[in-house]
Amino acid sequence: ETDMARKFGVMQVTALVVLCSSFFILFSSMSSSSSSSVSSSGAETVHLTRDSTGEDEFPRPKFSGGDFDYVDVDFLKNYYDVDLVNEDPPMYAFNNFLTDEEVTAILELATPAFSPSTVRTSRDKSAYRTSSTAWLTPDVTGKNLQHKEVVSKLEDRIADIVRLPANNQEHFQVLKYDIGEYYKIHSDYIPEQGNYPAGVRALTFYCYLSEVEEGGETSFPNVNFTMKPSPKSCLLWYSTYPHTTTMDSRTDHIAKEVTKGQKFGCNKWIHINDFVTPWASGQSI
Repeated sequence: ETDMARKFGVMQVTALVVLCSSFFILFSSMSSSSSSSVSSSGAETVHLTRDSTGEDEFPRPKFSGGDFDYVDVDFLKNYYDVDLVNEDPPMYAFNNFLTDEEVTAILELATPAFSPSTVRTSRDKSAYRTSSTAWLTPDVTGKNLQHKEVVSKLEDRIADIVRLPANNQEHFQVLKYDIGEYYKIHSDYIPEQGNYPAGVRALTFYCYLSEVEEGGETSFPNVNFTMKPSPKSCLLWYSTYPHTTTMDSRTDHIAKEVTKGQKFGCNKWIHINDFVTPWASGQSI
């Protein structure tokens, strides 16, 4: 009986050691590895472990207090098909960013609301800019609640990328260019907006909604860069230097003339502070 008890005791200890070792290996594996899935763009998405600051998980914490910085393109590559297409100043192309549902929602909301485009805060019609514009303001999006929800979720996606609250965004400005229409060289920066609560436009997230048979490129002559329209893709650039409200004239750009076909696109202008709240009370231009 004594030998059997001793053997039984050894077997218990051995089993306990094996169990503890297995648990340790499993725990270590879970702690050190990252899980992965496939994003909507088809790229593998890596879900990193959040550190104490949240800087290692998407979406990262948003900037506040009027601050902002360039996006981290290497980090975003874990989640989107994105390329740094111009280094200085940085410009980023998000390939196949929009879904078919998002394109449909934007165009169906905009189509009944198109009117001739205007320039600057005076909202004057001008030969400097020939196109049609529709703003997706609440009175427009409210006519189709399903489309409104799609647009709202898209705005949240953009907010996560640029790390600024969705309320810092102006409403989508949808554009239609027919043959012969264009917008000459200009900046999205409007100095007068610095006197209003939202502050100036710091970023532009421009999305291409259609094929263009010929023409319609977005050209940045000061840095010799041109973006050809590609449906469902978007281009991000900055109108100010990071951490400042100083205009960056290097991103002055041209909507080149459409020479064949038709072009649809949309601007998403992003301010350094909340735009939506003061806009609702008439404190914006």
